[in-house]
Amino acid sequence: MNNIINFMRLIRVNNLLLLCVLQYLTKYFIIEQLVISSTLSSTKFLYLVISTTTIAAAGYIINDLYDINIDQLNNKRNVISNGLVSIRTAWILYMILNTIGLYLGFFLAFTINQPWLSLIFLYSVISLWLYSKNMKKAFLIGNIQVGILASLSIMNVALFDLFPILDNANISHHTTNNHIIYNLQASFIIILSYSIFSFLFTLIREIIKDIEDVEGDQKQGATTLIVRLGYKKTKWIILSLCSIVLSLIIFFQYLQYSLISTKFTLNHKGEQYNDIEFWGANTESIIYTLIIEIILIIFMYKVLYAYKKQQFSFLSKLAKIIILIGILSIPIFSYFN
Repeated sequence: MNNIINFMRLIRVNNLLLLCVLQYLTKYFIIEQLVISSTLSSTKFLYLVISTTTIAAAGYIINDLYDINIDQLNNKRNVISNGLVSIRTAWILYMILNTIGLYLGFFLAFTINQPWLSLIFLYSVISLWLYSKNMKKAFLIGNIQVGILASLSIMNVALFDLFPILDNANISHHTTNNHIIYNLQASFIIILSYSIFSFLFTLIREIIKDIEDVEGDQKQGATTLIVRLGYKKTKWIILSLCSIVLSLIIFFQYLQYSLISTKFTLNHKGEQYNDIEFWGANTESIIYTLIIEIILIIFMYKVLYAYKKQQFSFLSKLAKIIILIGILSIPIFSYFN
């Protein structure tokens, strides 16, 4: 039983469950809501989820393997550094999980006749290894890399489920009218928006985590953002990124309000209608978006006045909660649509 618990801690099972939920919400509350005929069946989509999560799990393991010394300096409970999982076992698990992820990823890409998509999984494995080995200690590039991988976990669903439909060989079969083309484009734009949100807020959280670990990073000779620029400049970078996220959310809310408040006149009777069927354009969704904005403003206020490690630890948890709240907007927007 202890071995199972240690394994679950090693692969960050809570984060992996969140990743699975995010992909399923994207598939069944965006694509299945808007697109009549998507590419992936339930079985093929399960392959995509397993491939993504096993590669992510392997990424957590390799990160802990290369971080044994630095985690000890930062007083982090690493199951490998604590001897709860041996280094040899961790390497074996790392190889097994990557093998499963790559096999399913390549199999799926060739099954849907898009072999180039298999490169995404290869890129993810190599990137996670390079990040853990070198990039994590480098100036900003490691943070950006984690943000890209987080956004890819969402975009993968669109790339595998929607892109093949837009392939020239299939477009005449699937897109028989403008309505279908519009829904395909709308689905892709919505998923891209969530992907950008995921990238920016994951980047914010990674920078905050570096602030938490600054003492250990300095002793290891790392050149992270906080080590190079100090607290004041690093916090202003975080606030700038938060401002970008807040601006994008406000712009989205403006679109929501515009869509539900615009009146359309029907020529044959001259009657006016306020109702517009568009994903996320309703009063309930506007209220939910406003709640996200308020929480984000509170987050920015906390960043501005944070100076202790415990405060940044709280901010790291709050950032994760904001990401979760953002993810939960997917079923909420779909339900009230």
